[in-house]
Amino acid sequence: MPFRRLIAALVLIVFPVLALASGGEGGEGGEGGEGAAPAHPFQYIELKPGFTVSFGTTGRVGYLKAGVSLRVANAAAPAAELHMPAIRHELIMLFSRQSPEVLTASDKREALRIEALEAVRKLLEAAAQTKPEEIEDLLFTEFFTQR
Repeated sequence: MPFRRLIAALVLIVFPVLALASGGEGGEGGEGGEGAAPAHPFQYIELKPGFTVSFGTTGRVGYLKAGVSLRVANAAAPAAELHMPAIRHELIMLFSRQSPEVLTASDKREALRIEALEAVRKLLEAAAQTKPEEIEDLLFTEFFTQR
């Protein structure tokens, strides 16, 4: 008899947890079908692998490790994927030109993020005729410097 109570208690605990876990996987309102509309008008594209660049030309050389993701409109995602090598090149060159002061001050890192976003927008506008607003944002998901 105690064994049955234990099983019943486990069932009462496990099934609600499983139901919550599977609820976010396309089980709502017909999402995930062939003709289903995207859940969001944008998507995130992680630039893999992360960036590791050296910076500083005078004195001691430093290193930057940065993780970067782009938030792009669904219409611009194929162009961003196609031109990923050019995007990566542009960002590597931009990051390696920075001074240690820029990379260590939070307000200057934000300015660098905006500059990187503008560089990606400009590149994709020239290469794939995307509208600048279709490249919605550039996010640093990791930012580590060593000097």
